[in-house]
Amino acid sequence: MDYPILQHPTDNTYYLNHNMDGSKGYPGCIYTEDYNAKDFSDLNTVVYGHNLKDKTMFSSLHNFEDNETFSKNQYIFVYTEDNILVYQIFAAYEFNSKHLLLNYDYSNEYVYEQYIKDIFNVASKGYGPAYIRDDIQVTKDDKIITLSTCTTDHDSNQRFLVAGVLVAPKSDKE
Repeated sequence: MDYPILQHPTDNTYYLNHNMDGSKGYPGCIYTEDYNAKDFSDLNTVVYGHNLKDKTMFSSLHNFEDNETFSKNQYIFVYTEDNILVYQIFAAYEFNSKHLLLNYDYSNEYVYEQYIKDIFNVASKGYGPAYIRDDIQVTKDDKIITLSTCTTDHDSNQRFLVAGVLVAPKSDKE
């Protein structure tokens, strides 16, 4: 998939139902909320997009529910003005629909570390399908990206998430 990632300055749900030209309706846009920095510098940057029947936007994330696709496609690339950010995908899974940025205090080292552990244990939680790469190390010192969309059955209590850990570029402080 190849889409711009937008962020509205005052309305976190604006791009859920507005297009890049400002018109109201679908498909909306791929976007982050203002809880995340625009430069992807947060510990967990959550990117949202619709799961549409015409297979556009984030509907292709569901391809990661297939083990072959999950095994072959290992990277997410985010192009910013200053960098190309490369994330290695380590998880694709269904999770409850609680807001990932409002319900977890990632500034608390313990909470963030536990959140990462929960991802690696999500298959045992019974939320739904989960593919996890146990051979990829993700620690409390890593930055991750989470791509979020509706489940295939559009269950409002669940989300389908694809998570990747930042592997390049990394600043001197990391």
